[in-house]
Amino acid sequence: MYHGLLFAPDGKVIEIPGQEVVPPQARVKSYPVAERHSWIWVWMGDPTKADEALIPPAVGFDDPDYILGRGQLDYAAEARLINDNLLDFSHLTFVHAQSFGSDPDFARVLPSITPLPRGIRYLRWIENTFGSSTRKTDVPMDNFMAYDYLLPGILLMQTGVFPLGTAKACDFGHPDLSRAVGSLSFTSQAVTPVTEKTARYFFSWGPHRNFGNEETRDGMMRVAAQAFTEDKTMIEAQQRVIDGSPDAQVMPTAHDKGVTLFNRLIASMVKQEQEEQLSKELERTVS
Repeated sequence: MYHGLLFAPDGKVIEIPGQEVVPPQARVKSYPVAERHSWIWVWMGDPTKADEALIPPAVGFDDPDYILGRGQLDYAAEARLINDNLLDFSHLTFVHAQSFGSDPDFARVLPSITPLPRGIRYLRWIENTFGSSTRKTDVPMDNFMAYDYLLPGILLMQTGVFPLGTAKACDFGHPDLSRAVGSLSFTSQAVTPVTEKTARYFFSWGPHRNFGNEETRDGMMRVAAQAFTEDKTMIEAQQRVIDGSPDAQVMPTAHDKGVTLFNRLIASMVKQEQEEQLSKELERTVS
């Protein structure tokens, strides 16, 4: 309801105070919507192609295993730049030296990257490390990070600290999470375009219940708030540089494999959607 106007789920106005006749043009555009994992998912494309099976398996606030905090940031930058940032975590060593405080090896060790039908899968081990600011250890451990980055801009990440030697024991693949000893956490993040040059960033993060409580979560969220503000400062400055030099060419580095693959996937999906739309318009013209 809005100002007394009652809307049906399809966007049509079905009741107006003070008048019996509702004009047929009294309606707004509606979109398929689903509530899952504590988020509201909106399908902005062809309604006939809305498929709840495509909703990524984020971890919601009602998950029994994790104690999660939440937050959001508005960016004066296009969504693509935020995606690019989340698709290359080598910057953690430099941009987040005062927050996440990642091991210098984080920028040197290339992750394992696997293409997915609707995204990219990352997996990275840092061996023989004392951890970062949010999960320091007294003895050397193996740090594990794995995440899927899925269309249209969803990050689902598991991190943990394991006994030294775990990385080699599991052949640098996914470990048995029950063997985590120092930390185990999960974060779900979503990048949502608002306009061509602005975006909104949603995020949650927190520890597994075996490795923390609400106080642990709150401390992690304070670190995240600092780190994501560091990201925001850098990305918005990047947008200003791009706007001031639109003809500059992109120069990929060794860490940009995932960025390149994901941007190609986005371009492919956009092209497919445009071709389908053109085909429909041609069909209407012929008929």
